[in-house]
Amino acid sequence: MHTLTLLGITGYRHLRTVKCSLSEPEVDDYEKNNTGCLVITPTNFMVDCSRPRNSPFNRDVATVFAEDFLDKVVKHSWYAKANIPPRYRKHEVVYEGFMSHLATVKSHFKQLLAEEEDREKAKQKKDLRLQRSARNSRKIRLFKSRLDTIANDASLKRHLPFLKDLGSQGMSSDESEDESTRTISYPRVYPAWHSRQLASLLWNVDDVAARNVSVQIGKRKKSGTQHRVRPHTDKVNEEAAAPPGLPRNCYDAVWLEKLNQRQRRELRVQDGDYDFTT
Repeated sequence: MHTLTLLGITGYRHLRTVKCSLSEPEVDDYEKNNTGCLVITPTNFMVDCSRPRNSPFNRDVATVFAEDFLDKVVKHSWYAKANIPPRYRKHEVVYEGFMSHLATVKSHFKQLLAEEEDREKAKQKKDLRLQRSARNSRKIRLFKSRLDTIANDASLKRHLPFLKDLGSQGMSSDESEDESTRTISYPRVYPAWHSRQLASLLWNVDDVAARNVSVQIGKRKKSGTQHRVRPHTDKVNEEAAAPPGLPRNCYDAVWLEKLNQRQRRELRVQDGDYDFTT
């Protein structure tokens, strides 16, 4: 009870709202009694939960606690209802009692730190899940955009069935780092399994799409519908899953060579090559 009173909190769940750990410079200054070092008083009470109970700082904390507790009990009749026996109204008894209780305080503090760490990990996990979801959504939008571009371009239209078979899984991902900002630049990260021929076809489709949106006809472009800038990079995603059953020249030859026999069977590569010419 008196520990909470001096700390200025109503329960140990509020330990993180008060100073309960010291930095290395603060400890060094205190132990050397440097000018401006921390001073422990009943009105400026703190404990160092990050260091042993018998550290010089915590021993001084126990001394201040014992002196203030006895002053309040003897001179100001605090805790009168508790009827504290005289044998417990001794400095050394109160001192040792506080040092023992400090183990409980440190335990609560450690638990609060663990809970904060768990919350931070949970937040990071959620952020990662949202980031992956946003990237997947952009892959789907990219897939639909390419379908629309091919369907409306005479030189590309014959590739429409192939792109449908390729699906959104065959699209490149990106490495956008901030899903919360309204950036429209998403550097590409290409699937390691993409062959150069497949990549070239998709790049060609994107170039046509970019030319199409660069010319505004009829009505003003709506806010939020601007074309996403997806600059090329030389980065590849080694973890990207390859869709099975594509013609052999859709897959990168070096990537294919690295597959084991089971992976090759599951990939079900078509023996023939696809005609990527436009």
